[in-house]
Amino acid sequence: TTTTTTTSSSSSSAAAAAAATSDNNNDSSVVARPRTASTSQLLAENDRVLKRQLSSREKTIVELTEKWTNSILPNWHKYDRSSRKVRNLIWQGIPSRVRPHVWTAIIGNDLELTEDLFDVWKTRAYCLRQEQRRTKQHYEMKPASDEPTDTNKEDTLLMIELDIPRTFPQLKIFHEGGPLHEALLDVLGAFVCFRRQVGYVQGMSFLAAMLLLNMDPFSSFVCLANLLDQPMFWSFVRVDYHALQVHMRVFDRLFERELPQLHAHFATLGIEPIMYAYAKFVTIFSRTFPLDVASRIWDNFLWHGPLFMYRAMLGYMRMYQAQLLAAELDEAMPILNRPPADVDEDELFSNIARVDPSQRVFDKILAEEEAASKT
Repeated sequence: TTTTTTTSSSSSSAAAAAAATSDNNNDSSVVARPRTASTSQLLAENDRVLKRQLSSREKTIVELTEKWTNSILPNWHKYDRSSRKVRNLIWQGIPSRVRPHVWTAIIGNDLELTEDLFDVWKTRAYCLRQEQRRTKQHYEMKPASDEPTDTNKEDTLLMIELDIPRTFPQLKIFHEGGPLHEALLDVLGAFVCFRRQVGYVQGMSFLAAMLLLNMDPFSSFVCLANLLDQPMFWSFVRVDYHALQVHMRVFDRLFERELPQLHAHFATLGIEPIMYAYAKFVTIFSRTFPLDVASRIWDNFLWHGPLFMYRAMLGYMRMYQAQLLAAELDEAMPILNRPPADVDEDELFSNIARVDPSQRVFDKILAEEEAASKT
């Protein structure tokens, strides 16, 4: 009797379990309710983590701003390029609130440009543009000469108007009618009239726009003119073929030194630095990366000089090395020339940190290539 009762009880339990299972299979809400609750909890926890991260980042920015404002900028004359304290602060990215002050301090004004001169040149540029529109004197691009000549290239002013719509098009603030359209015209026009032997060269609009996003027009003009007066950029704006080749060979040697496997793969595919590096160097990556990432690259480039641009390019290539090694030519070029809009800033700078040829090595290679170009 006991055995029969036990068996009957077990059968009833099994039947009940089976019925419950059947009901659960037929009623999705029974299964969905705990899953929905779990998902909500995960989402809520993710929100809390994100808020903590944002709060931590905001706190860091406040702390960095205070360090720049209270310690570094008031004592700027005490620091030089060997300062580890300034280098470490710049590596983290300069807070936007103090960035204009830091950039102008780093770039300086060796050309001794004044606001009066800026007003004269921007007025001249305005008048010349009006005249060129009336006479339809559009500048025609000509093949660059191996020996740059000091000709008057003020007739390149109309090229600026063609380039501006392509400058940070997603922002639209530089487009005609936008709040910084006239300011960009003024800065670039003033530069053309200041450096008539150079004129306007494609890529300048991104440099000037990047400066205008951080400072007033006069300060932007001073920074642009002094920046383009540096040897590397002077060769870019003069379209000096020999100097451009030197910079590309220097980059290629650093590339082979830091990423030898990828360098060999590129050699097999026939990919040369001029095909992807030059366009990034001439705009200091402002055309390549999101503004926050590009701004941090500018911070470090302005402090460290040309070497950092090579490191930034190599760091990006190191970041995508696995994909690039597996890619054919038509797959590799989009990776090199069109980085994703959501590129991870921390991961990028982590890779840049791992590509770190010394300034001594860079100077040695540059000197060797400059000497070789003259033979």
